[in-house]
Amino acid sequence: MKYVDYMIEDFLEDGKFVEWVNAPTAESNQFWTAFLRNNPSKVEVVVQAKAVLISLRRHVDSDFPDDKRVSKMLEKIRAGILGKEL
Repeated sequence: MKYVDYMIEDFLEDGKFVEWVNAPTAESNQFWTAFLRNNPSKVEVVVQAKAVLISLRRHVDSDFPDDKRVSKMLEKIRAGILGKEL
């Protein structure tokens, strides 16, 4: 399917689009800027899909523990395992 035929769900499932939203490069910015310039009817759908991905990323990022917390959790797990072996 061509991008011009995409609906919001298609953009959300498209790896190239998701990568652009999550980790844009000069090349991907150029591609998507040109796409939107040439397909103004897709601007609203792209903006909506981008907003969904950004919202999901914020939600997921806020639920994931930081490195310090992960280290503490791992220490507790190891201590528990080693304590049971004794």
